[in-house]
Amino acid sequence: MIPFASIYRGLILVVCTCACSVKPAMQITNEQTPIALATLTQKETTQILSESKEYLLVKEIPKVTDTYFLYWVFDLSDNQLVHKGSITKGNIVWQSNHVLLLTKLPEVMPTGKTPEDYQSLIDLKKEH
Repeated sequence: MIPFASIYRGLILVVCTCACSVKPAMQITNEQTPIALATLTQKETTQILSESKEYLLVKEIPKVTDTYFLYWVFDLSDNQLVHKGSITKGNIVWQSNHVLLLTKLPEVMPTGKTPEDYQSLIDLKKEH
């Protein structure tokens, strides 16, 4: 669990030195790294490595009053943003080394439907 200690040390440094220049989260670009992400969102985040440690999923931790949360996926081999999105009601988790399982639930579940009916896969190898 410590292989990304240098990234996390850098993240803490960026958070401490750049807290006064926070920008809206949706302005993230492909040139920005997980470390720069700390300056783009005011919310607490959680970072989840893919099993192969090739990708890093960064998700905002929504508060009770939040209607959605943002997420970003970085390719750690070149520190590039490879996918980003938002989820109103649901979750995103690793399905495999390079595939994410995205669940976007409706406000009210229709009769005869289950959460599995609202799941989709994001294959990062196909996207970039």
